[in-house]
Amino acid sequence: MKAVAEGSRQHTSTRQEAEGLRVVLIEDLREVREGLAMLVNGTRGFCCAGSYRTMEDALAHVNRDQPDVILTDLGLPGMSGVEGIHVLRERYPEMPILALTIYDNDEQVFSALCAGASGYLLKNTPPACSNCSRK
Repeated sequence: MKAVAEGSRQHTSTRQEAEGLRVVLIEDLREVREGLAMLVNGTRGFCCAGSYRTMEDALAHVNRDQPDVILTDLGLPGMSGVEGIHVLRERYPEMPILALTIYDNDEQVFSALCAGASGYLLKNTPPACSNCSRK
């Protein structure tokens, strides 16, 4: 099993060099989702591996997408972003997961971090500041 994990890391590293950092987006608002996908695809070193309106859709397909990082809105219909982060963290313990929110002091941010989010971005974060997702 360990050899498989190490091989996966090597494959991921080679894939990242070829395609860029693969990002999965989970955002219910179509305009925001499409805008984020354009921003990700237009940023050197990044590519959008998948984008979903609901956490349920994302959970059904994220394994196929093989992302390097997941960016999820917290206010989703159905399963919330916080609930989804908890499920994603259980399935992918090493996966960076960033919460996307409009509020920087929201109780939901704290809940997302407690559920396993690696960090958070504000929806009004300037593109130049989003480089933190590379780290």
